[in-house]
Amino acid sequence: MAHDTPPTSPRLPEVPADRRFDQEETARILRRATELRPVLPATLSGAADGVTLAQLVAAAEEAGISPEAVRRAASELTVPEALRVSPWYGAATRIVEERVIGRAMAVEEFDAFTDDVRRLYGMMGVVSTTPRGLTWTSLLPGTAAPAGRRLSVSLAVRGSTTVLRVEEDLTPDVAGYFGAATGFGAIGMIAAVGVLGSFGSVLAFGAPIVPVALLAGARALFRRTAERRRAEASAIATQLATRCERSLL
Repeated sequence: MAHDTPPTSPRLPEVPADRRFDQEETARILRRATELRPVLPATLSGAADGVTLAQLVAAAEEAGISPEAVRRAASELTVPEALRVSPWYGAATRIVEERVIGRAMAVEEFDAFTDDVRRLYGMMGVVSTTPRGLTWTSLLPGTAAPAGRRLSVSLAVRGSTTVLRVEEDLTPDVAGYFGAATGFGAIGMIAAVGVLGSFGSVLAFGAPIVPVALLAGARALFRRTAERRRAEASAIATQLATRCERSLL
């Protein structure tokens, strides 16, 4: 059977073969899959413990829905909201870069790893450790991070491998850019009303264009900031992972 191919999109995470979806998730995946390939799906009732991705794909194929469309829809479901591109802000409000190191790191290596993180970010931060991993964060308890940045780097030993994650919460940047744009826009509107005498006159002169332009500028600035921070996080994650592939002792 010939299937339509979904449009090219940013790479999404692989869905584990043993992941099970409840009835609500099943409905969401099939609904999204039909958006990618607009053919109504057959009714699929999940078992008490949910259905697998393979079962979803099989049911969708019966309705003429591309398996790739179902896999893409399932992948989109697993992406946290903060990692999705916001149509309002122009970029995701959280950055996550993950690398898998091909060996289990020893707890004795954690100090050297922490030193590398501090060197790369140029700040001390706070570290918490367990026998199976560590977390470094730029936030001090009860205080704001330097330059308002909320950074986190973690290691988690899983069997014979170690998962490295570099994360950044961009909500302080959102507040800074859009808060300023909203504030200046409101001040401009109030000033325009004072000069022109009425809100109707302000509308007639096109003054609302100013706050709209400010918000558009804030969106563009935040998008560029997010792209720059993502590139930085990716580079740091790669550097740390490369360094950790061999013993740090």
